[in-house]
Amino acid sequence: MFKCVLSRYNKTISMVAFLVADNCSINKRIATLLDLPLVRCASHRYNLAVNRSLAPYEAELAAVNDLMVQLRHCNNAAELAKHTELKPIKRNTIRWSSTLEIIHRYKRIRDAIRQVEAVEEFIPTGATHKKVVGLLEHLKKLDSVCKVLQDDRTAMADVRVLFDPLIDDYLVMASHQRLKALWQASERKEDSYAVEILRGSKKKRNAVAQSVSYSELAKMVPPTSNTVERLFSQCKLILTPQCACLLPANFEILAFLRVNRDLWNASTLVDVE
Repeated sequence: MFKCVLSRYNKTISMVAFLVADNCSINKRIATLLDLPLVRCASHRYNLAVNRSLAPYEAELAAVNDLMVQLRHCNNAAELAKHTELKPIKRNTIRWSSTLEIIHRYKRIRDAIRQVEAVEEFIPTGATHKKVVGLLEHLKKLDSVCKVLQDDRTAMADVRVLFDPLIDDYLVMASHQRLKALWQASERKEDSYAVEILRGSKKKRNAVAQSVSYSELAKMVPPTSNTVERLFSQCKLILTPQCACLLPANFEILAFLRVNRDLWNASTLVDVE
């Protein structure tokens, strides 16, 4: 199937230098069959690490989510609406960013929630409340890193610079964030001099040590597969039920124009016509 898609665009497997994807069994199998190095998606590893760091707070997060569920009931929602325009939101366990959103919303409407007598027993108090509010500041820091990873201009070296301080501040992330090598298939036992510079290492190196060089292609390796995932999300917006009968060729043109919309405008279309 992979080769079939490439042939459609007059490409061959020899033109593919690497794969950037999450470290699931399917992607590893594809990389093995095609004999290509697999670059593990930094965003995927980061999300796994954040979820692991949230595990100790699961009881408190469940309490806040239960509160929000109660507030979404008709009578409680109507009573809450008398005191605030903000609506209660639920947590999506698949997306850790929803944890930041629900805690931020809880903090903003907590005074209004206390006016709803029916949910009084669900409101976190004492140590639970302090722990939830304290978690909010950590999540804001983690979310700022997540946004940088979404930037198309972020390079592999930038990811390393971002991840190392995180490992120092949140040791629980170390097993997911450690970048042992650029390629998964060729790990080194010792970091190269370039990597040590990025880490701000103060250690002296042996003057006779062999220099390490990377291919020029390594500078172009994207650290994440976010671009492709955004393309799939945009395809869902194009192929709506109203456009179910859209011809594949027309769908491909619309998807191409949408993903490259920064490169064209209305005047460009006029010139083409």
